[in-house]
Amino acid sequence: MDKTTQDSLAKKPVDMRDRILEHLEALTSAVSLDDLARLSTSDIAETLIISRSLASQYLNDLVRAGLVVKVAGRPVRYFHRRAFQKRFQVKLSASEYASLADLIQATGIADHRDFARAVGFDMSLSSVVEQCKAAVQYPPFGLPILLSGGVGVGKSFLSRLVYEYGKNQGLLSRDSSYVRIDCAGVPDAASFNGLLDESIAKARGGVVFVNGIEALSPSAMEHCLATALGLDASQDAPRARLVLSTTLSADDLKVSSAYSKMPICARVPSLKERTPEEREDLILSFLRSEGCRIGSDVKISRGAYRCLVNADFSDNIAGLRACVTNCCAKAFLNREGDYVVGAARAQEGKEVLTITEKGYGKKTPVEEYRITNRGGLGIKNYMVTEKTGGIVGVKVVDGSEDLLLVTRAGILIRTPVEAIRTTGRATQGVIVMRFKEEGDQVISMALAEHEDTEDVSAEAEVSTEISANEENPTAET
Repeated sequence: MDKTTQDSLAKKPVDMRDRILEHLEALTSAVSLDDLARLSTSDIAETLIISRSLASQYLNDLVRAGLVVKVAGRPVRYFHRRAFQKRFQVKLSASEYASLADLIQATGIADHRDFARAVGFDMSLSSVVEQCKAAVQYPPFGLPILLSGGVGVGKSFLSRLVYEYGKNQGLLSRDSSYVRIDCAGVPDAASFNGLLDESIAKARGGVVFVNGIEALSPSAMEHCLATALGLDASQDAPRARLVLSTTLSADDLKVSSAYSKMPICARVPSLKERTPEEREDLILSFLRSEGCRIGSDVKISRGAYRCLVNADFSDNIAGLRACVTNCCAKAFLNREGDYVVGAARAQEGKEVLTITEKGYGKKTPVEEYRITNRGGLGIKNYMVTEKTGGIVGVKVVDGSEDLLLVTRAGILIRTPVEAIRTTGRATQGVIVMRFKEEGDQVISMALAEHEDTEDVSAEAEVSTEISANEENPTAET
């Protein structure tokens, strides 16, 4: 067996290993807690059209290499370690877990329901949570509740948790909805009265959140309270749970009638009134959220962390979250060493051709590049290593073209695109061009129409020689 054949056979397992790792990375990056049971050996083998035993062999090799996490059970599940850590913003301390429950418990990514999602639900917010639960549970249609507190303390968030709690407890029908009304945006009493009645009908027995009742006129306030208390003559009882909110205290004349008439009034504490532990949990929660949003690890210095914990914001929790988001945005924009090398229009059925500085390249079907949100970090297109060098450029091809590559030393190569191997996204590709001079590298790429010649993959060296017998230099090709 010649050396070329041996090299080819040696590369095949690596290619399949890379395909499995890349496929697992894509699945793990998009997985949710509800889908954790989906990433089994059979699922992976079926998608990649390989035998289950072969998939299992490669997956266990990747586990031993520390690239994949294995979760025992029936069936066994596998997750891409790095993608899992980025997706859920956690640190995996082991490569194998006895069950999904052990994995969830070890990483702390348990799927918290309704009020348990609120930081401090069992501490500073405990009394507010109990009042909200009582408002939803009270027979036969629940009781309206007034949430008070400064701007950004979390009144809107709590109103949505009221709805989730009612659904989870079976107190609200499955087809019910959550509807929000911002009173500041309603021009007059007649408009508000019509909007409230319309929102109650739209909620279908769910929750209507009336935000900022201090902006209502006296007549609109009267209609709102009458509807909430079931005193409107046009209806026997409210057809939805009403949650009202205000930033004013009970001694303010604009809302004093609401405080006196509403059966349940709950005050949401400000950020300053939260415990240090709660403020720390809020900051960590926001950092994890931003990490998931941009698909990257977020690190914070001890000094910055202490400043955030001790800081007071006029917008309370909303202000803290905005501060964390702005800090992450600045860090994201100030990243060094990354820049755009090319752009192309994706077309179904075509492939993305990528070429690196050290002559490596590959083609990957356009369909393997999932659509991502605007402002994200995108998805991995190439496994850049010291061996491959950086990316020179990308093109979208159909295989009928010729590829032209030019090096720093003035070497040009022309080769058919169809001769370049098609592989997955996060792979190192294959050698497309070799160099005569040490240290030479590809500096530019272009596409040309294919030419049917006996040796399309021809090299041309462009050199300039100055003739001793001529005044002007001559170029020979």
